[in-house]
Amino acid sequence: MRIAWSSLASFADMDQEMVRVDGAELFVRSLGPSDGQRLMLLHGWPDTGDSWLPIAEKLSDRFRLIIPDNRGFGRSSMPEGTDAYKLKVILRDVVQIAQWAGWDRFGLCGHDFGGPVAWGAGMMLDGLVDRIAVIAAPHPLHWKRVAAGNARQMRRSFYVWLMNVGPRGEALLAADDFRLLAEFAFGGLLSESEMAARRANWAEPGRFTAMAEWYRAGYNPDLLNPDIGMSLPPVVVPTLYVHGRRDWAFEPELAEGNGQYVKAEYQEWLVEDGGHWLQLTHCDALADRLADWFSAGGA
Repeated sequence: MRIAWSSLASFADMDQEMVRVDGAELFVRSLGPSDGQRLMLLHGWPDTGDSWLPIAEKLSDRFRLIIPDNRGFGRSSMPEGTDAYKLKVILRDVVQIAQWAGWDRFGLCGHDFGGPVAWGAGMMLDGLVDRIAVIAAPHPLHWKRVAAGNARQMRRSFYVWLMNVGPRGEALLAADDFRLLAEFAFGGLLSESEMAARRANWAEPGRFTAMAEWYRAGYNPDLLNPDIGMSLPPVVVPTLYVHGRRDWAFEPELAEGNGQYVKAEYQEWLVEDGGHWLQLTHCDALADRLADWFSAGGA
């Protein structure tokens, strides 16, 4: 199955701006009524905010949406060095985008690599973020507990090692017009035109290295070592966790049990026939679930 969605041109009321944050400029889309409920959507790897457009189309009648390209991705700038992509820096991006928008409270939803950012916001930005939703990104402590020393998860996470190798690992994924990356990440899900656009973006000078820095900053091999511990504060805002039972990136046991790290209201939605890209394959159902969840927050 291939998924096609509305182009940017179909959103006549979508604002597109470059927003300056510490050390970067971020491409930010915003749409929906100015007095609508506030919701920021963060994409994952190796994607851009474009993957949120099907959901945005369904939520923009009642929500004021902000959809950035995370630093290093899409049309956002590419600061150099691993330190520029650490979680504390990404969380500052979230705060500064909210300040740019004039938001004092809002909901935050993250998919894939946007998920750890949402988890982090739920731990450390509870004065700003009133509730979160995380899609296809188990809580870091749960991931660590299940994945460390797990040979099956290590095989699923082979690309983590490639990113941490540096230029040689990047070169392997970039070979033959990013054939390997396109196949394992999207598996033929995107239309040919959308896949061509992704490949063209990845091929921009410095772009793929910047994207790889997210792994070097946040997902290094220590996470797979059971002898190296990790501690994090609890999540203290209401949390919705969404996971497809057929997600190729994670061992099945990572789908459940994430609520043990949340000291607030917690809901879990396990999509039995869902994979990794639920915002594309289960757009209507996911939009409805997110609308219900964030409407309960009232930000």
